[in-house]
Amino acid sequence: DEPALAVSSVDDPWFRGRPVKCLDYTGRTALKVLMLDGKEHVTARVPEGRRAILEFLGENLSR
Repeated sequence: DEPALAVSSVDDPWFRGRPVKCLDYTGRTALKVLMLDGKEHVTARVPEGRRAILEFLGENLSR
């Protein structure tokens, strides 16, 4: 399984009325999903999102 990380905000207006496609990959990837509180679209701006992204990269770049 290829590692994958999906980070999004619960109230991100971009996702209104759109199916969440990231979850379609469950089972084919080692998918981790992180749902943040709020409506931020650029989740790397949110400290919790940034930490999760950096941790994921640290764990998987050397694979």
